[in-house]
Amino acid sequence: MLVLSIATPFMMQSGIIAFVDGKFLRHCASDDPNVDKTNYSGYYKGRGNKFQCVVLLNGMVCHFVGPLPGKASDAGMYYTSMLDELWPAAFGLWFRIFGDSAYPIGPELLKAWPHNQAPAGSPQRAFNRLMNKHRTIIEHVYGKVTSMFKYAGTHLHTKNEDPGTAFAVAILLVNCHTTLYGSSMTSRFYSGLALKSGSLTLGMPPTLESYLRGAPTH
Repeated sequence: MLVLSIATPFMMQSGIIAFVDGKFLRHCASDDPNVDKTNYSGYYKGRGNKFQCVVLLNGMVCHFVGPLPGKASDAGMYYTSMLDELWPAAFGLWFRIFGDSAYPIGPELLKAWPHNQAPAGSPQRAFNRLMNKHRTIIEHVYGKVTSMFKYAGTHLHTKNEDPGTAFAVAILLVNCHTTLYGSSMTSRFYSGLALKSGSLTLGMPPTLESYLRGAPTH
């Protein structure tokens, strides 16, 4: 497992190995006004569903949840997915997830320092800049869905379609692609990382055969 180990004290002490973020996927109106009301997002100003992925530093999606109502918040999705319980059970509390400011901070989840606690030139501000750069790895995964599987990633789904299944299958296939070709974001940002064993097995993405047989994504 790759563990982010950059030359800042906050980074080396954090044990961050994954990033979490949500995705909003638009769809058309349904015949049920109550469904439309639940799926309407004021932030995105449209109807749709929300999805959430956790992406490891090797580019593999290790956790996926969705579809959820379009008005679901990132914090709500996090608790619905039970990551606050599942992550410590799988990885312990040394290895952590990093989320954006919409996520709730906890023993297993870190996020950027508030602006008023990260003055210019401070280690906290440097940490925030670094993490904003590195968390683009999860945006890259969503970008692969959009570019490789347009039906799942950008298609305006009608009331008779199942966007949840389409997006889940697309994530599975993106993981398969990563096992074969790796992640360009991983090679770009993490080529100089130290490998820390901790309680985990070191390694890049599994082979396609072992992944499809159920091998861990790390």
